Amino acid sequence: MNDPRFVEGSRQLAQAAIHEGGHDYNKTLDAINLRALARPFTAKEMEVVRRLPDLKAHRCSSRSSAKAGCRQESKHDSSIPARVFAWWTMLAINILNLDEALDK
Repeated sequence: MNDPRFVEGSRQLAQAAIHEGGHDYNKTLDAINLRALARPFTAKEMEVVRRLPDLKAHRCSSRSSAKAGCRQESKHDSSIPARVFAWWTMLAINILNLDEALDK
Protein backbone atom coordinates (compact mmCIF):
# COMPACT_ATOMS: atom_id res chain seq x y z
CA MET A 1 0.00 0.00 0.00
CA ASN A 2 2.97 2.32 0.51
CA ASP A 3 4.74 1.31 -2.69
CA PRO A 4 5.57 4.53 -4.53
CA ARG A 5 3.85 3.32 -7.71
CA PHE A 6 0.68 2.47 -5.80
CA VAL A 7 0.68 5.86 -4.04
CA GLU A 8 1.37 7.66 -7.31
CA GLY A 9 -1.51 5.83 -9.01
CA SER A 10 -3.78 6.81 -6.12
CA ARG A 11 -2.66 10.43 -6.41
CA GLN A 12 -3.43 10.50 -10.13
CA LEU A 13 -6.80 8.84 -9.55
CA ALA A 14 -7.65 11.35 -6.82
CA GLN A 15 -6.64 14.31 -8.98
CA ALA A 16 -8.71 13.11 -11.95
CA ALA A 17 -11.72 12.49 -9.69
CA ILE A 18 -11.44 15.92 -8.08
CA HIS A 19 -11.48 17.55 -11.51
CA GLU A 20 -14.42 15.42 -12.59
CA GLY A 21 -16.46 15.85 -9.40
CA GLY A 22 -15.64 19.45 -8.64
CA HIS A 23 -16.76 20.41 -5.16
CA ASP A 24 -19.40 17.68 -5.03
CA TYR A 25 -18.30 14.94 -2.60
CA ASN A 26 -20.60 12.29 -4.10
CA LYS A 27 -19.54 12.98 -7.69
CA THR A 28 -15.85 12.86 -6.77
CA LEU A 29 -16.37 9.67 -4.82
CA ASP A 30 -18.30 8.12 -7.72
CA ALA A 31 -15.51 9.07 -10.12
CA ILE A 32 -12.95 7.20 -7.98
CA ASN A 33 -15.19 4.20 -7.47
CA LEU A 34 -16.22 3.84 -11.10
CA ARG A 35 -12.57 3.84 -12.17
CA ALA A 36 -11.40 1.50 -9.40
CA LEU A 37 -14.31 -0.94 -9.20
CA ALA A 38 -16.21 -0.26 -12.44
CA ARG A 39 -19.46 0.10 -10.51
CA PRO A 40 -21.15 2.53 -8.14
CA PHE A 41 -21.15 1.98 -4.39
CA THR A 42 -24.06 0.10 -2.86
CA ALA A 43 -26.08 1.91 -0.20
CA LYS A 44 -24.36 -0.10 2.55
CA GLU A 45 -20.91 0.70 1.17
CA MET A 46 -21.80 4.37 0.94
CA GLU A 47 -22.70 4.30 4.64
CA VAL A 48 -19.20 3.10 5.45
CA VAL A 49 -17.54 5.65 3.20
CA ARG A 50 -19.60 8.42 4.78
CA ARG A 51 -17.81 7.63 8.08
CA LEU A 52 -14.41 8.32 6.55
CA PRO A 53 -14.22 12.00 7.53
CA ASP A 54 -12.37 10.64 10.59
CA LEU A 55 -9.60 9.72 8.16
CA LYS A 56 -9.73 13.26 6.81
CA ALA A 57 -9.38 14.72 10.30
CA HIS A 58 -6.42 12.46 11.04
CA ARG A 59 -4.51 12.85 7.76
CA CYS A 60 -5.27 16.48 7.10
CA SER A 61 -5.05 17.83 10.63
CA SER A 62 -2.01 19.90 9.84
CA ARG A 63 -0.70 21.63 6.77
CA SER A 64 2.70 19.89 7.08
CA SER A 65 1.03 16.47 7.25
CA ALA A 66 -1.04 17.22 4.14
CA LYS A 67 1.95 18.58 2.24
CA ALA A 68 4.00 15.52 3.18
CA GLY A 69 1.28 13.37 1.63
CA CYS A 70 1.50 15.40 -1.56
CA ARG A 71 5.26 15.03 -2.00
CA GLN A 72 5.74 12.27 -4.55
CA GLU A 73 7.14 11.82 -8.02
CA SER A 74 4.80 14.14 -9.86
CA LYS A 75 3.42 17.49 -8.79
CA HIS A 76 -0.27 17.75 -8.16
CA ASP A 77 -2.48 20.45 -9.64
CA SER A 78 -1.76 23.52 -7.52
CA SER A 79 -5.37 24.68 -7.87
CA ILE A 80 -6.31 21.82 -5.50
CA PRO A 81 -5.56 22.68 -1.86
CA ALA A 82 -2.98 20.30 -0.32
CA ARG A 83 -5.35 19.17 2.43
CA VAL A 84 -8.11 18.35 -0.05
CA PHE A 85 -5.66 16.52 -2.30
CA ALA A 86 -4.21 14.54 0.63
CA TRP A 87 -7.70 13.55 1.78
CA TRP A 88 -8.81 12.28 -1.64
CA THR A 89 -5.48 10.51 -2.17
CA MET A 90 -5.91 8.63 1.11
CA LEU A 91 -9.45 7.71 0.14
CA ALA A 92 -8.28 6.49 -3.29
CA ILE A 93 -5.55 4.39 -1.62
CA ASN A 94 -8.17 2.75 0.58
CA ILE A 95 -10.53 2.03 -2.32
CA LEU A 96 -7.73 0.68 -4.51
CA ASN A 97 -6.68 -1.56 -1.62
CA LEU A 98 -10.05 -3.35 -1.56
CA ASP A 99 -9.90 -7.01 -2.61
CA GLU A 100 -12.40 -6.24 -5.35
CA ALA A 101 -10.09 -3.63 -6.88
CA LEU A 102 -7.00 -5.82 -6.57
CA ASP A 103 -8.65 -8.93 -8.02
CA LYS A 104 -10.30 -7.23 -10.97
